[in-house]
Amino acid sequence: MRNLAESFITHRQEFSSYQAQTNAGFAELIAEVRALAEAQHSHYEAFIAHRQEFLQQRAETDRRFAELAEAQRRTEESLRRLSEAFEAHRQEFLEHRAETDRRFAELAEAQRRTEESLQRLSEAFTAHREETDRRFAELAEAQRRTEESLQRLSEAFIVHRRVVADDMSVLKKESLERRYRERAAAYFGGPDFHKVRALTFDELMEALGKALKARSITREEYEEARRVDGVIRGRRRQRSMHLALEVSWIIDRGDVERAVRRAEILRKALGETWPAVAGREITEGAREAIERLRREGRPIVVVQDGWVDWPSKPV
Repeated sequence: MRNLAESFITHRQEFSSYQAQTNAGFAELIAEVRALAEAQHSHYEAFIAHRQEFLQQRAETDRRFAELAEAQRRTEESLRRLSEAFEAHRQEFLEHRAETDRRFAELAEAQRRTEESLQRLSEAFTAHREETDRRFAELAEAQRRTEESLQRLSEAFIVHRRVVADDMSVLKKESLERRYRERAAAYFGGPDFHKVRALTFDELMEALGKALKARSITREEYEEARRVDGVIRGRRRQRSMHLALEVSWIIDRGDVERAVRRAEILRKALGETWPAVAGREITEGAREAIERLRREGRPIVVVQDGWVDWPSKPV
């Protein structure tokens, strides 16, 4: 019985020592698991910060970030399953120290692999960010070149449109001039102005040449009057009268002023001459100039879209 009691005491001491060693091992295991969880938490927070940067990148960056997030989720899922398996076999670990030590080694190796994976992930992210920055720089340069090309194209188009507009304006003006000269009697003829016709260019130049030779007009007035768009001759109140015609698709104030100025010169060469303007449309500035002339008692004839407006008061 004494031997049995001594053996039991010895066994109790060995068991207590073994239990202390086991508890120390579990404390170390718990500390390592806690450190592993903290490391995983730290890596997760860093990963979330990276994700915020990825959200600002292009669709390709978002796709890669999603892949990284899925990889992290799988890692966390694996760790969760590992923790569950560890908890399920806790009693077995207590009974089999060698197996516990082996699994400690496996956990350490798993942690090392996780850290290596995170290191590779960080390096890959850095490389991807550098590549993204480089591509954004290339895109910015390409955008700049595109904008420069568009600017040059826009400027060329504006110049082309201005040239086309000028050509169309000239063609429209020439078409109107020809219409009013060829159909002068139809447009300008009436009870108070009959025997209407347009002077030919030769007739106009001959009259201006005689006036210049007689010094009735100056060389500058000669050059001004010869650029008139047309001269309409007819009879009004039993005497010859002319219209100094300025034609424009859109009659503006300048057309009115030129008609008045050239009518004054032609009056010296042809006799009584009234200014006249003709076109499809008329600007507000031209209307104001015409109304001012008529308030002053000065005659001017206006032809808009084929309708002739003679002065309402006798002149």
